[in-house]
Formats: sequence, C-alpha cells, structure tokens
Amino acid sequence: MLSINIGSFFLWKIDIMTKSKNNNLVELGYSSKPHGIKGGFIFVLFNMDESVLAAKKKITIFPKNQNSSIDPAGEEHIIKSINFGNKTICYLAAITDRNDVESMLPFTI
Repeated sequence: MLSINIGSFFLWKIDIMTKSKNNNLVELGYSSKPHGIKGGFIFVLFNMDESVLAAKKKITIFPKNQNSSIDPAGEEHIIKSINFGNKTICYLAAITDRNDVESMLPFTI
C-alpha cells in the first residue's frame, strides 16, 4: 500500500510539473492546412496585427486531436520563414516535405 501511494504521489508530482511548464505559454493560433509541396503550414492566428512570430523564433506546438503525430506534451520548432497576408504561411526549420506537414496537422501554436 505504501509503494502505491508513493507511486501515485510521484505521478501526481510529474503531472503538476508538466502543467506548470505549460502555464507560461500563450496560445497564438492553430494550423489545420498544409501549404504547397515544400513543407509549408497555413497558420490561423488570433492576432495577426501584433504577432510575435518571426523567422528564427522558437515556437511550441501541441496536437489539436489524435490525428496529429505531435507528442501530446508538445514539441518545439524554429520558424524558418513566415509571411503575413491573406493567409499566414509558415515554414519550420526541420520540416521540408508535405507528407511530414500532413502527419503533424492539426495543432495549436
């Protein structure tokens, strides 16, 4: 019984640490569509006018549902380029293929 309680406490402690890490993050938008064949994403941002997103900035993404191949704890990526306009089109440094993009979608930023 004592080992079960310690195990439960340990798991509870990890859960608290994970949640507190994510409390410092602000959701900026989401992506649910690919762009082109070279690994681009279409971002839907909640505030395009004052966006903090720029090239070489690090972002953390989380899966929106179970169709996404992204780790549920989140993944960090670096923005290679981002263009604001009618559609916000973003390329991430490690993603170069549309198949990779499609497997990652949908996710939140």
